[in-house]
Amino acid sequence: MVLSKASSQSDVSIHSTFASRYVRNSLPRFKVPENSIPKEAAYQIINDELMLDGNPRLNLASF
Repeated sequence: MVLSKASSQSDVSIHSTFASRYVRNSLPRFKVPENSIPKEAAYQIINDELMLDGNPRLNLASF
């Protein structure tokens, strides 16, 4: 039985490829950021995250 959870750096923050023109730094994944970001960047980040789960071509678990 595993009692601890190992977290990697990818679990802590989000690096968005397509929103990189709006956001230069990585965003925290499980906290509200201190500073606001443009609405276009927020939309693109959310859209990218949902696309990975909702599109079978991009979801590796669908194989």
